[in-house]
Amino acid sequence: MGEIAILKSDKQVELVRKTVGADLLPTEFDQFMHMARLWGLDPLRRQIYAIVYNKDKPAKRRVTYVTGIDGSRSIADRTGTYRPGERSVERCERDPLCNPQGILSATASVWKLANGEWHEFTETVDWEEFAPVREEWAYDEQQGKRVPTGRFELDKSGMWGRMGATMLKKCAEQQALRRGWPDALGALYITEELDQANMIDITPTEQVERAAQSERLARIGGPSLSVDWCDGEPLQPVPIGQFHDRVLEWLRDQSENSDKIRLFRDRNGTTALREFWAHDKAAALELKKAFEAAEKATS
Repeated sequence: MGEIAILKSDKQVELVRKTVGADLLPTEFDQFMHMARLWGLDPLRRQIYAIVYNKDKPAKRRVTYVTGIDGSRSIADRTGTYRPGERSVERCERDPLCNPQGILSATASVWKLANGEWHEFTETVDWEEFAPVREEWAYDEQQGKRVPTGRFELDKSGMWGRMGATMLKKCAEQQALRRGWPDALGALYITEELDQANMIDITPTEQVERAAQSERLARIGGPSLSVDWCDGEPLQPVPIGQFHDRVLEWLRDQSENSDKIRLFRDRNGTTALREFWAHDKAAALELKKAFEAAEKATS
């Protein structure tokens, strides 16, 4: 992705430094700008920003870089294969402390254009997975220190107390976007997905791992590629770690069908195969040679 105009001049970079990058150390700011340029996102439009933890405690200081939902939409839109879908919320009985708005889950969908057809990617996330609910602590005179009370309450200092449904829908939409465009968005998380992790003292790496554990993609083995198996069925998600072996197995099954092999390359060449090349060039080259050999053998 190329650089965006706002990041090119010295004055523009200085403006970012004085505003959204004011809390960053020089090396942190350099990394922040590198990521903004890499993804083509505008920090001043809050498409990407940095969160500093323990700012005044050098030993515990941590920085994580996250995108806004508009930034993720922008990345997907630049591919020319994106259109937005529907978002909805399922309600439940209200809990005055932990769930005052009575939100059970949120669902969001996005559409991806592949092979001339639109394919829908839908994700559902639960309130308890992402809402920043914290345990209450109180001073115990006998122990002479603060201890957990066993009572939990939603952190209302941010937006979750006022706009919980909107926040949860963003989480669902980001996961749908990652599923549709795993190569472009597989490593990006929005701040709403990390709000629950913000309640405890963990590193950014641990926060990403925590968010990843709650992803629905975990059920299919992590980030995946959408594959058209040329069988008349919708695009199927294939975990990246299984893609090489699954495609080779498919090639063996089609060893006498050159037309179908060529059709597979035509339909997946600009999507799944290209995205796999970006992930693992060596394995992708093996697949390329396997396709060439199969086509030669059946010609």
